[in-house]
Amino acid sequence: MQRILVLNGGSSSLKVDVLSADGTRHFSKRFERLGPERSHGDALAEVLPRIEGPIAAVGHRVVHGGETFTRPTAITAEVVDTLVSLQHLAPLHIPANLAGIRAARELLPDVPHVAVFDTAFHRTLPRRAREYALPAAVRKTHRRYGFHGTSHHYVAERAAQYLEVPLEELRLISCHLGNGASVCAVEYGRSVETSMGMTPLEGLVMGTRSGDVDPGIVLELARELGVDGADKLLNKESGLAGLSSIGNDMRDIEERASQGDEACRLALHVFAHRLRKYIGAYAAVM
Repeated sequence: MQRILVLNGGSSSLKVDVLSADGTRHFSKRFERLGPERSHGDALAEVLPRIEGPIAAVGHRVVHGGETFTRPTAITAEVVDTLVSLQHLAPLHIPANLAGIRAARELLPDVPHVAVFDTAFHRTLPRRAREYALPAAVRKTHRRYGFHGTSHHYVAERAAQYLEVPLEELRLISCHLGNGASVCAVEYGRSVETSMGMTPLEGLVMGTRSGDVDPGIVLELARELGVDGADKLLNKESGLAGLSSIGNDMRDIEERASQGDEACRLALHVFAHRLRKYIGAYAAVM
């Protein structure tokens, strides 16, 4: 039976699996707490040479497809160039995705490589959920895409199996909670609302990302720190890391909170409050 290598790179994690079409797992490796000291590329360089046996194809989870990619796509040099041009939309993710693509294509140049996009599941967002309240000329290139689509789709299907009800008959709220976090309203098998927007910065409190903030704060930070400085603060220095002041790992924050650390307790409360608020809103949307 043919085996497929699957690479799933998150903002601070990497999952590597070799699977058969029937779901049999032949190899599995997980990396966590990746960052400047140990990058996604370092992790791939370590694990890929250890995979034994023939590989028929490689599947790559890619976070952002922009307007261009709305379904699984064979990876070519042109596709890689397009992903490079989309890096500004997901600065914590697309560079990691590209590192995986480049390393795997170098190691396995003679097999097909396919990109599967997080944004594809959310192509069904209705206009009322997709559009920002901006002038028409701006909305042509600035709209809500949503992310974690492969996760939300899978979770919705598994919930339907557990409930023994066809997915097409259910209205569900799915929560993807990790260093990146989002909520999705799945109505009769279709994504109709999700918490992330044009970039993975909108929505819930995340590991290092702020989630929702007053746009006026963004403007003020851009004036004080410059655009790049504001980008760095909102994407890499905020969220649980900014609230707790000890880092972005929930396990560490929970341990310190249990010991009475007030900053860590605040981080947990803000995270849970934002999540509850979105769940309630999505129940109302559906």
